[in-house]
Amino acid sequence: MRASGHRSRVQEILYGSASLVYDAFVRWAFWPLGGEAACRRLFAQWLAVEPHQKIASLCCGTGSTDRAVLASEATVSIVGVDLGRSQLARARKLDSTQRIDYRLGNAASTGLASDGFDRVLIVGALQEMPRVQRMAVLGEARRLCRPMGRVLAVEIGRTESRWTSIWRGAWLLHWLPGNPETLTTRDLVASSLRSEMLAAGFELVDRFTTHPDWFEGILARPGPVG
Repeated sequence: MRASGHRSRVQEILYGSASLVYDAFVRWAFWPLGGEAACRRLFAQWLAVEPHQKIASLCCGTGSTDRAVLASEATVSIVGVDLGRSQLARARKLDSTQRIDYRLGNAASTGLASDGFDRVLIVGALQEMPRVQRMAVLGEARRLCRPMGRVLAVEIGRTESRWTSIWRGAWLLHWLPGNPETLTTRDLVASSLRSEMLAAGFELVDRFTTHPDWFEGILARPGPVG
């Protein structure tokens, strides 16, 4: 693991220069689920923010979910953290309110204050990481979240039917040779997001799924220390 949080210099370069491709692929990924805008609104609902809360968005990318959260409750404050300079530049450009604080940083070690946030959000990022890195990010999310706060992770999950799993894998290009997310996604699905959040010290509050059930959202609170 490099100091930046990426596994290789090639990954650093590709991720850092791929904001437009990233957004295009995300639109493609959410199209069978009713479109990206509908999915982002759904994720914002799952987060269940309240007025004036502070939110940390880890691996925020180009900020699509952050903007949906702000649209759902205009009084919240959001800090978004990501490794990609071009992703953050695009996020700032797309934030017409200029109220979201985007910062370059590693989601596993943000430097933000402990217990400083009412909500912590992670969307579509853990599936890109090896398990050790996923656990580090979940550990950081737990550190940032206030004792009565909530953490929402939205990732690819187990489906009700094998056909749905095959359709999803084909649509998301998991069959493509060299796709760096194929192995990490399979590992996350096999391990389960729920199990990994429990192992990271969370207590589960709720579980949500999209329709069809390509993505799941696990809402959790920090468990007792020790």
